[in-house]
Order: sequence, then structure tokens, then C-alpha cells
Amino acid sequence: MVSTMLVLILIITSVFALVPRTSSCSIAVATFDGSGGVSGEIEIDEDGRVNVDLNVGGLDGSQCEDGGYEFAYHIHTLWEYDDLTPRFGSDACGSAYTGGHFNPYGVQTCVAAAAAGEEVDYYNCEIGDLSGRDGNLRRGYNDGSIDTTFTVATGCKGCDARLTPEAVYGRSVVFHCNDGSRLFCAPFDLQVYDRNNFKVKKNKRKN
Repeated sequence: MVSTMLVLILIITSVFALVPRTSSCSIAVATFDGSGGVSGEIEIDEDGRVNVDLNVGGLDGSQCEDGGYEFAYHIHTLWEYDDLTPRFGSDACGSAYTGGHFNPYGVQTCVAAAAAGEEVDYYNCEIGDLSGRDGNLRRGYNDGSIDTTFTVATGCKGCDARLTPEAVYGRSVVFHCNDGSRLFCAPFDLQVYDRNNFKVKKNKRKN
């Protein structure tokens, strides 16, 4: 009986060993190409890590009360354009093209949760309220650079609920003036890369 069980275990182990394991990973990227005075990327990886690397030194922030010094930013539900070109202004980034905040649980903003004295966690405020989770972005003092990294995930041991590249694919990121008006936006594209050499293998969305 024991020998039979050992044989079965060896067979099962051998079968699993023959199954090819993929080394592919995905990352969602919203790219600003330098038009409108904004360049850089917003990236979201499979661990729920959000990386913001932007330069807004050439941005015209005159529509904002503070001249475009400080921005709130959120994931929005839509991108109703046929290309990946960033847009600028309250009309081009309006709800008809980018929808509202990405909020799958139908909860309050993270800003509202914090104002009510609640601890901001994964479930009690909008998944897409990025600035509510990590703070508003501010232009760098010298060259307009913005750089921050944080994670949108449950954070509990044994839990894996998190923001993923697939969840934001086809959606957008929208930056707002401090008065709430929409200033600039771009869509999330999905890129697949080989974790062994970090080279992008496929871009899932076409211009």
C-alpha cells in the first residue's frame, strides 16, 4: 500500500514538472508623451504597487486656482477615445470620455474616510482614489518632477485583494486641480513582459 502511494506521488510530481511554467507578468501603464507639457508614466503592477514618475514642468495650470501646483488624481472608469493620446482640459477629460471614479464597492472617497476619522484601508474607500490613499501630488520645486510609489492592497497576511493591471486596463487616470476640475488624463494600456529579462513582449492595446 505504501509503495503504491509513493509511486502515485512520483507520477503526479513528474506530471507537474512537465507542465511549462510561464514567466510572463503584466503591468498597466498610462503614458504621457510630452504633449501639453507633461511627460512620464503611471504604472500599476501585479502586486498592486502604483508608481508615479512624471514631469509637469511645461504644463499650463492657469485653469487651476493655485496655477496647477497641486493635483488630486484618480482612476476613472472609461477611456472613450480610439487612441492612447493624453488629453488636457475639463472637456476633453470630462465624464463623457473618462467616466467617474473607479469604485467597484460603491463606497466613499478615501478623503472622506480620513476626514471622518476612519483608517483608510482597501475596502472602506474608493479603490481608484489614488491621491486619497497617498496624498496629492505637487510639482517639484526646480523642474516640475513628481515621483512617488505606494501599494493599493489589503495588507493582511493571507489576503491577496489588490489593485491589478487587468482591473485598470481600458480605464484612465485623471488629474484634477485643487478645485476639482479636470486638468489632464491618459488611458491605461496593458503590457506583458518576461520577468526573467524584464523585456516587454506584447502590447495588448493598439493605437
